Amino acid sequence: MNILVVYSSKTGFTERYADWIGERIPCTCVKAKEADEIDIEKYDVILYGGGFYGGQIQGIAWLKNRIPRLKGKRTAVFATGATPKDSPEVEKAFAQNLTEEERQAIPCFYLQSGLNYEQMDWKLRMMMKLFTKMMEKKKDKTEQEKMMAARLKTSFDVADKNNLEPLLHWIMEQ
Repeated sequence: MNILVVYSSKTGFTERYADWIGERIPCTCVKAKEADEIDIEKYDVILYGGGFYGGQIQGIAWLKNRIPRLKGKRTAVFATGATPKDSPEVEKAFAQNLTEEERQAIPCFYLQSGLNYEQMDWKLRMMMKLFTKMMEKKKDKTEQEKMMAARLKTSFDVADKNNLEPLLHWIMEQ
């Protein structure tokens, strides 16, 4: 089975998960900006990974533009982010990025990772600071929102190889 992992990573979390996939199973891992050189026809399994930023999966257009060429191939998406994995925001974000029909054909996996302000460009840092301020000012916050507002003030890393288990299990299914 030939496996291709294509990813976009701004702060390093998605790249780390892609590397961890490569440690666990034989595959080709490439950054999306270098993936145009790859002949996807020779792969049986295609994984696309990107970080969630403002509800968007970074670089998802790479996959969406190739969906017609992926017919007959096992294809999945993995997204990384700071949002807790049990948050309803995760499913909302996948729904914003892929149509219902696409989600029926392409399984989506969320790999909680963290937040790395030091690796963000200034626009993303500003967006995150504004979002944090909005969270702090919101009235009647839930406990989860209070925890999230406090956590978003600084960088943190909760990436864990064990988060890959559902995705790796899916890959190995025949």
